[in-house]
Amino acid sequence: MSSGWASRTTRRIDQPTGDARPRPGPDRAIVPFQVERIEYLSGDRHVYGTATRVGEATRVIARLPATVATPIAAGETHEFAVPARRLRFFDADSGTRTDPVRVEG
Repeated sequence: MSSGWASRTTRRIDQPTGDARPRPGPDRAIVPFQVERIEYLSGDRHVYGTATRVGEATRVIARLPATVATPIAAGETHEFAVPARRLRFFDADSGTRTDPVRVEG
């Protein structure tokens, strides 16, 4: 059974340091993120879910390093403060990188 991840455009959000509590600023947007599942890989948490305010509602993988201690569980919605320069956009069919989408908020 397919999880649906390959059938849509996927965006990756890297959160390099700190925690998942939102810290708004001039170069950041607050992105609501509905968590669907979590994988622990090489000391990082890969959090899969759906984000809004990144164009249309979008399937996202957020990579959180071990230094982010904020508890996150599937089924919860969290707000992430995302630096626009850290967003990466890819075409789900080809896997190639695409142009950025304006982040609202």
